[in-house]
Amino acid sequence: MSSVSVFVEARPEATVVTLRGSADMGAAADIDRKLDEVIASKPKLVIVDLNALSYMNSITIGSLVRTQQALKSAGGQLRLANPSPYAAGVLTATKVGKALPVFPTLAAAMG
Repeated sequence: MSSVSVFVEARPEATVVTLRGSADMGAAADIDRKLDEVIASKPKLVIVDLNALSYMNSITIGSLVRTQQALKSAGGQLRLANPSPYAAGVLTATKVGKALPVFPTLAAAMG
């Protein structure tokens, strides 16, 4: 059983993917499966809400980068939003925030 919940909501302005819980190694397959489903729907904008994420590892970061690359090649884009303090620290420490746009709130990412 995965330690992360992945919720996908298609909104008019964007597809919002919310990660909730601990995105550890055991959660990688669930996250990848959901992100692949989102990519297949060819959205123009995907926002990953990281507010309820208590843990993420390099595999999760790799999934986000891979998603960004797939969306970009199809004319879409990925934005990260509302990172929890833990997620914000990981994004800063790994410098992924320089490669993936990070917004302080979901509303800011929508705009």
